[in-house]
Amino acid sequence: MGSIKRRLRKQKLLEQYETPVNTAWKKPWNVHCEPAFGKPEHLVRYLGQYTCRVAISNHRILNIGDNGVTFIHKDYRDNAKKKSITLTGVEFLHRFCLHILPVRFIKIRYFGIYSSRFRA
Repeated sequence: MGSIKRRLRKQKLLEQYETPVNTAWKKPWNVHCEPAFGKPEHLVRYLGQYTCRVAISNHRILNIGDNGVTFIHKDYRDNAKKKSITLTGVEFLHRFCLHILPVRFIKIRYFGIYSSRFRA
């Protein structure tokens, strides 16, 4: 919590947000986790897909034009069928930017079982 208050103090916003920050900090936060349904190998394979990928690869992008960006996605509500979708450029960039890591965050693939010496 100290870093949040420090940043707000630098931006001269601490007085405005001090009450909500203190209220959130006092709440008992609990993360609900359930055991994996498969073997540990399945979990590592599943998570491994997300640690080494970019948000969208070039081969999924079908068209970039004045009307927006058209790309292929899986529709999991329809048996994971591959479908195309067109978004405005602004919406596409918004969704893409959701996958950009914040400052000082790094991908986990560089550490532990995802480091290059364990990759094989």
